[in-house]
Amino acid sequence: MTDKFWFKIHHAPNGVIIAAICDEELLGKDILIGNKVVKKISESFYGGVLITEEEVFKRIENATIINMLGDRIVKKAIQYGLVSSKNIFKIGGISHIQIFNI
Repeated sequence: MTDKFWFKIHHAPNGVIIAAICDEELLGKDILIGNKVVKKISESFYGGVLITEEEVFKRIENATIINMLGDRIVKKAIQYGLVSSKNIFKIGGISHIQIFNI
């Protein structure tokens, strides 16, 4: 079975290109942040197309900001050398990174 990830590109008015990627199983789920705040992993932000790992890393080349949410996709970003494990933080217990390529 091949890992799949949700991938969506956002174009900001100032020319910034944001790539939003999350693990397939996370889309639409609620996560607990702190003691009371529940945040939905938004289809409007992450829910573009469902693609493979190889496609993700081809498509992010032109992004100025890369937002990755999910233990699997963050682990892949470390393996590809995009980030160090020191740059990972957790949101509701889920690995998250942002890469600024401006």
